[in-house]
Amino acid sequence: MRRLSLDDGTALVQRTFVKPFFRHYGPGLLAREASVLALLAEQEGIPAPGLAAVDATAEHCDHPTLLMSALPGRVRVDGDDLDRRLDLLAAQLVRVHEVVPDERPRTYQAWTSAERVRTPDGALWERAVDVIRRDPPPYDGRFLYRDFHPGNVLFTGAGPGLRITGVVDWVETSWGPADLDVAHCSTALALLHGPEQGGRAAAELEVAVGRV
Repeated sequence: MRRLSLDDGTALVQRTFVKPFFRHYGPGLLAREASVLALLAEQEGIPAPGLAAVDATAEHCDHPTLLMSALPGRVRVDGDDLDRRLDLLAAQLVRVHEVVPDERPRTYQAWTSAERVRTPDGALWERAVDVIRRDPPPYDGRFLYRDFHPGNVLFTGAGPGLRITGVVDWVETSWGPADLDVAHCSTALALLHGPEQGGRAAAELEVAVGRV
């Protein structure tokens, strides 16, 4: 990731896939992100970067590359204004799930399996792995961010003036149950701020998403 400052003062961000794994999957990932950024440019209430250019197959660049606008704000993973941030995260996720594209994105993919997951010993973990073995329950599909967590959200201000100014990293967008975004975000919050906050975030996100 590089921040570029043009002579006219325009600030851009260049995303380049260099590592072999990401270079291999770069064409699909960056083409998807470029199409999503174009879609979100027509949406209200989702501060995603603007698409400037994309070379997903590295035809013109050394590596698969995406060029997009730079957004103001910074990542917040501290404990200050946490309640306010949780409210803003919940409202932002609701807005993402409200997107109805003309063409549905790909169906979501599970990121692990009972055979691949590695856990500590214990009955609770065994129960968790048994859940992974089950077929997914029926769901009403929605537009998913799929990687919604505090590290992908930019904030400015503090207290009552705190607000979200950017939501970045749209390569994993897909179609599926809203619970996937809720679980992913609340897990990240639990790792950052403890299981109590993670559980509270899950409950708040579930209520917010359920209002859609």
